[in-house]
Amino acid sequence: MMPSSDSSLLVCAQTAALLTGKTDRTIINWLESGAIKGKTVHAGHLPRGQTWKIELPSMAEYIPTELTGEFIESVKKAEVGDARETTNVAIYFSRSGANKIAVSWFELAAKRGDADAMH
Repeated sequence: MMPSSDSSLLVCAQTAALLTGKTDRTIINWLESGAIKGKTVHAGHLPRGQTWKIELPSMAEYIPTELTGEFIESVKKAEVGDARETTNVAIYFSRSGANKIAVSWFELAAKRGDADAMH
């Protein structure tokens, strides 16, 4: 796996919440306590002008599926709105037995228009 400082392994707090089945607030609490690692990035449209990017490898113990290269690529594409890759992330979780998390990803994929997720 690539080093954790690689920007391709950073996800937003909302994606981190979906990957773990936790709330955004839990993710922020974990960041503040040092349980996971991340960095703030400038986002001028937000009230405080910043948002969090979380290092995916630092969350591995909280994500109930293996962080393979294929899985990480699907997550990155899903994060930017790719409906098919969102379904693929759901399938990874389903195969790992993390059905509650899989359902959240399938619902998101369906909202994004993926016919397989709708089915």
